[in-house]
Amino acid sequence: MNSPPSILEVAQSPELPILYSLRTTAEAAERALLAAHPELEEIDVCDGHLLPISPMAAAADLLLLHLTAIEGAINRYAAQLRRHQQLGQAANF
Repeated sequence: MNSPPSILEVAQSPELPILYSLRTTAEAAERALLAAHPELEEIDVCDGHLLPISPMAAAADLLLLHLTAIEGAINRYAAQLRRHQQLGQAANF
């Protein structure tokens, strides 16, 4: 689901436009959070301890974790939907 769903895809699976929108919004939110908190990309282990970050950056980091999980769930749903549709098409032959 790298591009918006076609009219035919929407007719078969009306949830696709919202899932596409949610995924692209999550991707945009990730980029915005990393731009607002560049220190999150620079977190490194120093003597076995994480470098300190602000409470706001910690909250952004948690949000990034959830956004990644949402994207993964959408990708898994899309993969299962494709598989279901392929099985349905195979059964029609």
